[in-house]
Amino acid sequence: MANLLLAEAGAGSSWWVYVILLVAVVALLVFPFFTQKKRNKQFSDMVSGLEVGDEVKTIGGIMGKIVKIIKENGMAKSVIIESGMGSNKSTLEFDVTCIAYSLTEHALVEEKKEEAKVEEKKEESDKKEEQTEVSAKEEVKEVEAKPTKKTSKKSK
Repeated sequence: MANLLLAEAGAGSSWWVYVILLVAVVALLVFPFFTQKKRNKQFSDMVSGLEVGDEVKTIGGIMGKIVKIIKENGMAKSVIIESGMGSNKSTLEFDVTCIAYSLTEHALVEEKKEEAKVEEKKEESDKKEEQTEVSAKEEVKEVEAKPTKKTSKKSK
C-alpha cells in the first residue's frame, strides 16, 4: 500500500505520506488505550458501589438481587445473586467481573435523566411565558404611545 502511495506521490514529495501513515498508526494505537481506561474506571466504580439488595444483570443475561458480597482483601471477589420468582428462586455465585451492570444504578441514572428533562421543559415553558408577557407589555406600550386622532366635527 505504501508503494502505491509513493508511486502516486512522486519521488520528491513522499515525506508527507510517511507523516500521515505515522499519525494514523499512532492514533490507532493510542485511542483504544484511553477508551479502555475509561471503561475500566466505570466498571471499578460500579463494583465498589455494589451493595446487598442491588439488582444486577450478568454478562450472561441473568438478572437478580445481590444477597451476599464475598470480599477478599477488602475488594469484592464474588457475589451471590438470588434469581427467579416466587417458589422458583435460586441462588447463584458469580465472580464480580461477570456483572454487566447494576439495574439499580441504571434506574437511578434514568430517573435523573427524566428529572432533568422535566426541569428543562419547565424552564422552556417559563421562558415562553416570560416572552408572551413581554410581548403583551410591548403591545400595550405601542398602543399607548400612538397618538390618538381626535376628529372634531365643526357644526355648521
